[in-house]
Amino acid sequence: MVKLVTLAILVSLIGCSTRLSLAPMGSNLSESAMMPTTATSGRLLLSPQNTRITFIGSTLLSSHEGTFTQFTGRLDRPGSDPKDAQFRVEIEMDSVFTKVPLLTKDLKASDFFDVAKYPESTFVSTRIQSSVASGSNYIITGNFTIHGITRALSFPARFDIDPKSIRLDATLDIRQSDFSMKSARTTTDDVPVTVSCRIVRS
Repeated sequence: MVKLVTLAILVSLIGCSTRLSLAPMGSNLSESAMMPTTATSGRLLLSPQNTRITFIGSTLLSSHEGTFTQFTGRLDRPGSDPKDAQFRVEIEMDSVFTKVPLLTKDLKASDFFDVAKYPESTFVSTRIQSSVASGSNYIITGNFTIHGITRALSFPARFDIDPKSIRLDATLDIRQSDFSMKSARTTTDDVPVTVSCRIVRS
């Protein structure tokens, strides 16, 4: 049984003791792995060419890495203050991929993502506030939509903007039952999600 999660860009999801991150599978995202992103009017575009959305789904017997191969997103930054920034990420759920074909098929089915009925998952930030919590400098709040349900989420993050790059590291919990996923009945309901993003500006 796999446990479902999501991203998140923010993004993400999938299941069974699942961890999700915006990073290459099995590693943290680094500037050397990123392609430059062009900034136009304060907007940075996120795509599979410069961002990775990955997850690890685990059972009692094994764990599997996976990813989403199709998504779009943007980071609007009116200035250098991260509190003024806004994120939006849209994931094509049918693009979920693992190295186990049967697992990939199960994740697309009705017990998990039900991609035929809910083809897209989104995260849209609504507020970014300063934080003094250990390991973070901001609290990000936004609306996360998956499985046809939208919930407001807040989570601590390390978010830094400098003239040449943007860095985001965050952790949050996704509760499957909050999004009416059938998988919540057979797996651990709370799913930890880790998000890491590195953008090098050209």
